[in-house]
Amino acid sequence: MATTPRVADPDRGAARGVRLFATGGREGCDRPTPLPAPDGPERCRGSVVCVGGAGSAMRRAENMDAAPARPSTVHAAGRPLRALVTVGPTHEPIDEVRYLGNRSSGRMGMAIAESLAAEGCAVTVLAGPGVAAMGGLATERFVTTADLGRLLDRHWPAHDLLVMAAAVADYRPSRPASGKMRREDGPVTLSLEPTPDLLAGLASRTGPGRFIVGFALERPDELEASARRKLARKGVDAIVANPIDTMDADDVEATLFLRDGSVRSPGPGRLPKRAFARWLARTVVPMAADRPAARA
Repeated sequence: MATTPRVADPDRGAARGVRLFATGGREGCDRPTPLPAPDGPERCRGSVVCVGGAGSAMRRAENMDAAPARPSTVHAAGRPLRALVTVGPTHEPIDEVRYLGNRSSGRMGMAIAESLAAEGCAVTVLAGPGVAAMGGLATERFVTTADLGRLLDRHWPAHDLLVMAAAVADYRPSRPASGKMRREDGPVTLSLEPTPDLLAGLASRTGPGRFIVGFALERPDELEASARRKLARKGVDAIVANPIDTMDADDVEATLFLRDGSVRSPGPGRLPKRAFARWLARTVVPMAADRPAARA
């Protein structure tokens, strides 16, 4: 039976920011027949494809929800892919009560860990302060950059894929005070020192067969240049470039920059962080799984 592509009620659809396409019709009918326009973008389902309009990000998120996860992810060594994910902020002590921290909620990292597990990876999570527990995933906790460095040294040799989603401090107090500093003691000047670059150090000690994903958080106008510099400077395989205004947000507009110079994105516009995490997992897992095994 012939099928003829047709546009249904274009004027009504265009008014709502959607275009409707379908093929075929009732059995034995090859003549174009109009389809009723939906009441809104949220009703687009099945063989109807919606393009453009305010609901496009929502539909992309729904499509990612609907796509089935693979039942297993097998490394080139013939075993499940082992993924290590860092999540949340670091807290660097000023005294025994106060600390230097950042606004990271850990939501993106948690969503990535859950998405990797849904893809069939064996996932280990290294979680910072304030990050909620994730049921079913092996989790260890860190507070400071030094804590995280020790956990990475311990766990990374047994893993194939690292997603460094933690917001690690760039600076820490060089001499934290003992006890609690008090107002009546007068003005205080903090001396800060750079923290170790955990990602660059780890990448420099990593042999072939493993895949490392870092993150870059910058102003939108500096994002691409920063991501490309970070790729070269840190020696990682990929960088997720993330606008700085997404730190406290529920959604994100991020891009994946790869070492070979290519760029990947789930599409224009912002996505819920969980939807972006699903896209990222389904993008990087095949890359990591195809690497020659560094260890059995």
